[in-house]
Amino acid sequence: MTAIEIALEILGADKTDDFLDYVIWEYTGFPSFWATKEGETIEDCFRRQLQEVRDYLDTNGKMPTHPLDEYERSKKEKAG
Repeated sequence: MTAIEIALEILGADKTDDFLDYVIWEYTGFPSFWATKEGETIEDCFRRQLQEVRDYLDTNGKMPTHPLDEYERSKKEKAG
């Protein structure tokens, strides 16, 4: 399976390729930065990361804050 096919399976058939591509590149470790847990394969990690995005979307109705946005926000708060 390709990354898009896995994302389509997890995030839903109603999502566009552009949306799936955005989620894959911005919210997962694809293609090489994986935070795998012991015994977890790269695909398992990828699926877990996509499921976390899906769960957040289902709960909040919007995309999670991008990690870099959070970093910039925290820098501004610390600067006062």
